[in-house]
Amino acid sequence: AFGSGRNTLNYLPRIGSRFCMELLGLTAELMPSPMRPYDPHFLPCSSCRRCMEACPTGAIREDGFHRELCIRHHMLSGKPMPEEMRPLVGGDLGVRGIVGCDICQCVCPANQEIEERRSGEDALSLSQLLRCDADTMEQFAALYGKNYANRNRILAQAVLAAAHTGSPEYAQEIAALRGSPSPLVAGHADWAAKEIEKKNKIY
Repeated sequence: AFGSGRNTLNYLPRIGSRFCMELLGLTAELMPSPMRPYDPHFLPCSSCRRCMEACPTGAIREDGFHRELCIRHHMLSGKPMPEEMRPLVGGDLGVRGIVGCDICQCVCPANQEIEERRSGEDALSLSQLLRCDADTMEQFAALYGKNYANRNRILAQAVLAAAHTGSPEYAQEIAALRGSPSPLVAGHADWAAKEIEKKNKIY
């Protein structure tokens, strides 16, 4: 009953791509519930170009999905974000843009209903994420799931999002993270600090 989108994600009718699959081991024999027929036309990727047009790096093309150009792929890799992609982290998606780019999922017609419900999710500020204290981590896990609540990963993306704003109000928090024991966080923070200085002409 799955439909595969241009971005290689699986979609379900009435649910879209915002779902997870879990496996339970049971000893009891259960009767399966009848499944509704799958409508192959609910995901009209052949005529829709929304994700292709919205992707900031051109990762989704007519010839397929180019993983090396995907911002989310690099966010989840645990490795430094390519410098040409760093200015794209954050932006209009706010805190959600720190978890993953997600633009292709946000604009997909199959996700329209759930995206309307998710529009008010940004309950955490960028300043909170740059500190990443215990309370912030707890809130983050509740909003986005424990799998994404990785402190170093959050900090590494948060400093890039702070650089995206160009605001000097984050300069002190970014400077403190330049000494992080995590090479990923320290490297991103060093780049972000220089970007903030450049945008504000602080020499």
